[in-house]
Amino acid sequence: MKNYYLSFLAIVFTIQSMAQVTPKYHLVRALSEDATSVANYCNNGVLPTTFQLDLNIYLETKLPVNTVFIADLQSSGSYRKYYVVVESGDSPSSNPIETITNFANSCEIVDFCNVPLKTYKGHRFYYLGSTISGIESKYCQYLQNPPSSGIKVNVFNTIPLKQNSVYYYDGGEQGLSKGYYFIGYAGTTPNGDEDDNIHNVALLHPISFNDSDYDGVPNICDNCATQAGPPSNGGCPLPPAELSLDPVTTHVSSDCSTCPQYLSSLGSRRYEIVRNGGGMIMQARIRNTGQQSSGNYKIKVYLSSDATLSSGDFNFYSSTVSASSINAGTVKIENITVYGSQFEYNQAYGNYYILIVLDADNNVTEANENNNLTAVPILFKQNF
Repeated sequence: MKNYYLSFLAIVFTIQSMAQVTPKYHLVRALSEDATSVANYCNNGVLPTTFQLDLNIYLETKLPVNTVFIADLQSSGSYRKYYVVVESGDSPSSNPIETITNFANSCEIVDFCNVPLKTYKGHRFYYLGSTISGIESKYCQYLQNPPSSGIKVNVFNTIPLKQNSVYYYDGGEQGLSKGYYFIGYAGTTPNGDEDDNIHNVALLHPISFNDSDYDGVPNICDNCATQAGPPSNGGCPLPPAELSLDPVTTHVSSDCSTCPQYLSSLGSRRYEIVRNGGGMIMQARIRNTGQQSSGNYKIKVYLSSDATLSSGDFNFYSSTVSASSINAGTVKIENITVYGSQFEYNQAYGNYYILIVLDADNNVTEANENNNLTAVPILFKQNF
């Protein structure tokens, strides 16, 4: 589609400086904000067949055919839309649907097919106050724990406002009061039950705060201004992951048919592993009680004469588990198996410990590195 729009600005506002402003006839069609009609018009020159409006617009020079402008017309439901001029004349219509007396202030001419499409973007506004002084504490509070409620505002713009930022609103449109607002949510989809619409994004002024560590948390709210961290933790780095095996919910089956199913219930008894029996199968529940994901790690299994890991303990290499990352505050089940056939050929029968070692290669940074070993008492027995 030809780009008549930018050049037309110069025509309307400069070359006819002595011309008289009078109502001019314009027949327009609404392109609305539908992506299909936008693409059809820009790529193929296809105009929509509905929403045709007969307007009188006070101008020095009529708008040329194919001019695209944005307006909030009462005759179209007072909803900000795109319109394209399909006919225009120097004389006014005798029966217009609507008359626009101040086109420069109420409408905007755009190079429609070469700029991002302006649409209503959904936001949640939270009022901070009418003056800059005193808003910091409430802003910091909202940044860390946004309230569940708020004012649903649709802003007509090419992109959403910046989430977790503060804007000053000049007012001038129906609804919101002048003042400072925290943007708790900003999305590309409009609110269906909005409390207010802001047509002119120029009425919103972003407020800048110093952010020394560039973590999105300004210095006035940042408890660790030299270390990056999320707003939910006051701008401080999150505590690391923390892995542990939960004995209460870890299920164990072995060659001991009368032994309890859960590790925490074993007491003074021992699970049994027979040389050529079914072995010991554990559904180990691994918890991450830290505040960061663990990343991938390995679980290794050893045979030991006591409950501590020593350099001479026998490693069941085939029982090693390559475990995937566990998110903060969640649990994953890893299956760990040890069979009697895996023991060394000349291993003496008797009482031992199976040592389950989480993050055996120390790939995970944890808050406590000393709780990754779980000792499971066993009795290694001769064949049935």
